[in-house]
Amino acid sequence: MAPQPNQTLGRFTLRDRLASTGLATVYAAEDGHSKRPAVVKVFRAYFSGEPELLDEYFELLQRIADLHHPHILAALDSGREGDPWVAMELMSGGSLKDRIGQPITLAEVDRIASQVASALDAAHAAGLRHWDIKPSNVLIDGDGAYRLADFGMAILGSGADPLMRSLSTTPLPAYMASEQALAMSLTERSDVYSLGVLLYHLLTGRVPYTGVDPAVISAKQLAGPPDRPDEIEAAVPSSVGDVVLTALASNPEKRPASAGELARSFHQAIEATGSAATQVLSRPEPSQQATPPSDAPVAVADVAIARGDRVHCHICGAFNPPDSPHCEACWANLNQAGIVDERSMLERQELKKKGDLLTRTVATALVAVGILVGVILFIVAGGGVPAPLSSITSASAANEWAMHQRDPRHTAFSPGSAPDLQGEVQWSRIVAARVVADPVVADGIVYMTSGEKSLLALDLETGAVIWESKLGGIINESPALAGDMVYVGLINGLLMGIDRATGERQWTFRTGGPIFGAPTVKDGLVYVGNGNGIFNAVDAITGKKIWDLNVDLWISSSPAISDDGIVVFGARDGNIYFLDAKSGKSRLRFRVVSGVESSPVVVGNRVYINADDGRLYALDLDERRRLLDRQFLRVRNQLFVWDILKKPPSQRGFIWSSVLSRRGNVFATPAVAPGIIYVVASDGRLVALDLETQEKLWTFAGTRQLSTSPTIIGDTVFVGSRDGTVYSLDALTGEERWSWQAFPNSSITTSAVVTGDALLITAMQERAVLEEPVHVTDDAPRANAEGESLENGWYYRLVASPCDSDPPLMGPHPKRDRALTAGRLAIAPCSVFYVLK
Repeated sequence: MAPQPNQTLGRFTLRDRLASTGLATVYAAEDGHSKRPAVVKVFRAYFSGEPELLDEYFELLQRIADLHHPHILAALDSGREGDPWVAMELMSGGSLKDRIGQPITLAEVDRIASQVASALDAAHAAGLRHWDIKPSNVLIDGDGAYRLADFGMAILGSGADPLMRSLSTTPLPAYMASEQALAMSLTERSDVYSLGVLLYHLLTGRVPYTGVDPAVISAKQLAGPPDRPDEIEAAVPSSVGDVVLTALASNPEKRPASAGELARSFHQAIEATGSAATQVLSRPEPSQQATPPSDAPVAVADVAIARGDRVHCHICGAFNPPDSPHCEACWANLNQAGIVDERSMLERQELKKKGDLLTRTVATALVAVGILVGVILFIVAGGGVPAPLSSITSASAANEWAMHQRDPRHTAFSPGSAPDLQGEVQWSRIVAARVVADPVVADGIVYMTSGEKSLLALDLETGAVIWESKLGGIINESPALAGDMVYVGLINGLLMGIDRATGERQWTFRTGGPIFGAPTVKDGLVYVGNGNGIFNAVDAITGKKIWDLNVDLWISSSPAISDDGIVVFGARDGNIYFLDAKSGKSRLRFRVVSGVESSPVVVGNRVYINADDGRLYALDLDERRRLLDRQFLRVRNQLFVWDILKKPPSQRGFIWSSVLSRRGNVFATPAVAPGIIYVVASDGRLVALDLETQEKLWTFAGTRQLSTSPTIIGDTVFVGSRDGTVYSLDALTGEERWSWQAFPNSSITTSAVVTGDALLITAMQERAVLEEPVHVTDDAPRANAEGESLENGWYYRLVASPCDSDPPLMGPHPKRDRALTAGRLAIAPCSVFYVLK
């Protein structure tokens, strides 16, 4: 039961209920010791069942309190008896949420930037991050100082159950950095991005990217920079706009290194403008845009409210007060929205509803007739989804690896014994490009991608080229072998069927978007999704489309298919889809809120899949969607929010979930052996869990983060690391049996493929590794490889790699730092494909 007014928590007596969110209820309170007003946040009862999450949250609260920073609002006290709670000092000045859209000077924005950055730098220096900066979390005390609040709320918001997260806007999508929206690893620069959004919001009255879903925000961020602040608000100098846009770079490396660095650059840009710092930023209010001037002494907004005018949100349809810069329901920007008479509009909407009802009635009758005619034609003509012309399937015989994760169920498991590897290189192939697609092997032939947009067939024993097929596009994932064909998807959106014997292209199918996941072939159909959210089933012989499904947001998950003909994949829209493999009809859609970019694994009637929220899910393949499932789930969810239900309801198909990491997503596909599932978590550990009990059997951490999906051969697990090491581990204990390291400064980029007594692996150096910059002067001249004298200045040089044993000096640059920056931005990928014995 939720706390009631006048109830006591610790030394605090609750007074009025101020607000309620998906995570907590906020109360005005009185501190029994100081008799001063306070605010108490009481979290949902659900969190009492998440002790590890609460441990992390309360530990952070204590560490924040230990900083004693003047611009951080620390907790006064907290407790875990009953529902967890935290108490804070009441800030009489409100929050920056109240200042958005109001007149403000550049000097005041500068002061906000300085004080918030000071708080962030202090937290970052202590190893703490915020990750939920937004206007409502910057509070104003009685002296007008700004205090950053709610450290740790992002931990609760992102670490909670998916249904809990669906009720929360913590963190706020519009303030998320691209790496946060994509659930990737976060750093201090993620907070720098959010501070940049805050400055943009204060300067312009709107956020740089709008959207209520992190995936939508991320897509806009990656598409390009937002509108310049100085183009939206004429009083903002262009130099200030430059600083803010630097903080909003989608690449974290291109943002300022710290919040303090951003604040200093912001201050310098304002200081250079002189008197402009005191100029008030004047943004037209929605009411001023839509309402003519009035001579009456009453405020325009008051007049509008008196006569029933409201700002109508075109996104969600809600009515808002005429002076609202944002929709109170969905937080959409209302700066361009017009004022309407709510009563008149509601009357028009009522008339429209009656007209729509008549239209729907007629349309329903026509649809019913159409369905009847369609059923008759279907029966007479034997119509429906056409059958494929073959039943070929990607099947790996002993000592073969015919597709991504070895089989259509994606188990990455082969029975038998692992080879006794000595770490000797039988042969290798150097590719001056990125190679991240796992090779496939059958009949003594290796099929792998090259940096020349080609597919190669190589002799497994010697590495000799049997054929090379120029495809004209980059291959990002494994080919799939089935029958006499090899199937491959390209970044340019083409799916191709190629003759295995000759390398000649047999057919090409345009999927309509970039292909990021490996195709799967089963029972005569090739299944693949694309970056535009289209999932295709294509005839394996002809390349003709059999059926497709559009899920709107991109699919990088490679589909897994059960023996009973159920195809499963995840998408960035936060759903896991169960479809009938033959017809494409939906069986179930499981919602996890965050994106799903990992590929699933099917074992019997269960599917196991990692999500971008750091959880591993076990789902029931036998479950199907039932009538009103979603509606009943929403009702039960709301009952839980009202504390009528004590546990969050579970979705149909849910068996269990296990938190692998609370810091970012898990892209790697799991591997499954009898009774055990192996997963590489986002923190780079390999975790082995019992399939039934979820018990963690063991974990393994290499010298650097592990980076590939695991491979299981009998009782041995193989996994690659970011330092170029391949490990062989005991599958039952996690004990290291053997390791081998590729060339220096490399990372393992493909999963281990084991065939017979050989192991196939790829290592790549993707980022530039630099030697100490060289300063060329008249007193210290240098010449290039052709003997020509180099101009004076600073030069960088890459460290030698298998692709370039003697890299040239690159420059000149006026300063050493400029040379280093240019070198770090240089792209010099180098991959080496190894066959080890």
